[in-house]
Amino acid sequence: HQRGRSALGGIALALVTCIKYYPGAFVVYFLIRRDGRFLAAFGIGLLGFYCLLPAALLGLGDWWYFERASAQSLPEAARLLRDFNTQYFVHVLNRWGQPLGYRLGESTLDVLRLAGVLVFCANSVVVWRLHRSKIAHREVLSASALFLALPFVVQTSWPHYFVFLPFCQAALWVALGEARAHWLWRVPVVCSAVLTSGYCFALFPSWRLYNGVGTLWVADVALLCALYGLVLRRGLRQ
Repeated sequence: HQRGRSALGGIALALVTCIKYYPGAFVVYFLIRRDGRFLAAFGIGLLGFYCLLPAALLGLGDWWYFERASAQSLPEAARLLRDFNTQYFVHVLNRWGQPLGYRLGESTLDVLRLAGVLVFCANSVVVWRLHRSKIAHREVLSASALFLALPFVVQTSWPHYFVFLPFCQAALWVALGEARAHWLWRVPVVCSAVLTSGYCFALFPSWRLYNGVGTLWVADVALLCALYGLVLRRGLRQ
């Protein structure tokens, strides 16, 4: 896409979205940019990879049966609430209350899920503001904003999904330095790097506890604080 091949970029994003749904969240960036060629290629790619190609290989009936079975299995994601490994923020908050014998009720869970969607929307606004600004590395920061929003909307946020954290840490560290932000805004980035380091992992008696307390999600939230601080700076608003 950076080399001017928007159509190929749209097809590539469509392909990975058909394998795992959540990469489709990155289409927000191209919607904000009003990149019509990319969006058209993305739509055509979705139709081809998700519908036409599987139907041609499996047969229309078998493909439709598979899609129905997949859709019916989606409610099974609710069972992940009891899985200590997922870093989806609703699940993490629920686990924090378990040592006290407290579990979140269904109404509270629904409110938190809505809050997660609002966080994603807020980060989409961040991407919009970055696009309108003249800040350096705004493309990288926009990608970081969308990556950091994923644990708030993707229920299957397994630990290996968080490979993006070092990328976001580096991007925010450089951006804060070039923006001459107060050193306090770098503290969340440092905290995030420490939490995701092998040294911190080794301090925990087991990997189950490391994942169970939502360490990676906390590292994600720390970077969100740094990102919001950067966006809210007066220079960026101008």
